[in-house]
Amino acid sequence: MKKTNIITLVLFLFTMHIAFCQDIHFSQPEYSPLQLNPALTGFDGGMRATVNYRSQWGSVATPYTTSAASFDMRLPGDPPQQSGFLAFGLGFYNDQAGDDRVASNSLKLNVAYHVFLDKEQKLSAGIAAGLGQRNLKDQGTWGTQYTGMAFDPLAPTMENIGNPQFSFFDTGGGIVYGYEQNNRKRTFNNAVNIGVALYHWNRPNYSFFNTAKERLFMRTSIFANGVIRLGTLDFTIEPGIYFHSQAVMREFLIGGYARYIFDEEFQGAANKGSSIAIGLFNRNNDAVIAKFLLGFSGVNIGLSYDFNTSELANMSNGRGGTELFLQWVINNSSKTKSRTRI
Repeated sequence: MKKTNIITLVLFLFTMHIAFCQDIHFSQPEYSPLQLNPALTGFDGGMRATVNYRSQWGSVATPYTTSAASFDMRLPGDPPQQSGFLAFGLGFYNDQAGDDRVASNSLKLNVAYHVFLDKEQKLSAGIAAGLGQRNLKDQGTWGTQYTGMAFDPLAPTMENIGNPQFSFFDTGGGIVYGYEQNNRKRTFNNAVNIGVALYHWNRPNYSFFNTAKERLFMRTSIFANGVIRLGTLDFTIEPGIYFHSQAVMREFLIGGYARYIFDEEFQGAANKGSSIAIGLFNRNNDAVIAKFLLGFSGVNIGLSYDFNTSELANMSNGRGGTELFLQWVINNSSKTKSRTRI
């Protein structure tokens, strides 16, 4: 048993080392829209602010934490009968990984244009560009610091880490197709959204070593989600599929929400209704994710928990990660309201 635990721990640490070179991810990707696809910038047609927080692997190691914040809105001043509209957004995240406190930061400006195909459909395209930054706060411990009798933290590591902190320029872009049934009396209508995005077009250098050329791999993000209204009832089923591919890493998230709608009151174009939802998703070879969502007056609050189902479950006791988000959506004019939601 002891030998098995040691092997599992080694595999875990090796996996985490590989993960340093991969993008962040959330278990509630539909509520971190600017991280999911740049074309979702301004997708709601008004103003939207989102804050996300995730903590994972606290049961087996120093917790890995990810914080993100974004703001996006439609540009004001467009004519009322336009065939499309322009939107912009700003997204930031900070990721802290492991005992060595490997920090990754990103700040990007997003721009998107949304074209109405008809009263129920639209096509959106967006780009994101900005700065990324990596910071190695602790250079770790090495075999050269063991004297043969004891560990000396002041002994030289003999490791030439030339870039413990560096910045780089990063780009990406995507497209999204959206459909929503044209019924302005209801907050939740039958709808579907499909999107494809490609991140890190320029493949920036991502290495802490001066002599190494570790290019950041491009990431492909594909998603499809929707809303199925159960007739005239105040219930919806909201399925979703999310796929991410980066180098040898693959993430496939599938599941759905069941939502009960308390009311669907509108004041102008602002949604003043309220609802509650529970969700269950599965991430391939990794976790089963339980979700809870409460929405009222354009504010959404969500909580999810990852129950680990991978080979690390024996060490983690099935405990994976906790995630929280807070989102505020303001559709401030009937002329700016988009009928397709994300």
